[in-house]
Amino acid sequence: AGDPSPIFEVVERLTRKGGREIVANFSDKRDAEAAGEWLLDRLRRLAPGEDFSIQVNPGGGQFMLALKA
Repeated sequence: AGDPSPIFEVVERLTRKGGREIVANFSDKRDAEAAGEWLLDRLRRLAPGEDFSIQVNPGGGQFMLALKA
């Protein structure tokens, strides 16, 4: 299970400012990676002109899924 952030607001901020933002925390690395791939697929439809990537980082016993613009 994950703890997500509001996707539309994150995309709007990253589109304006660039950078990286944590979008969810997971207890399992594979779940975080799968969610990241799902998110990238959705973002290609939501913001087709943007170039987003994901990053999964361990921390505090969890795996943080970051979206980068």
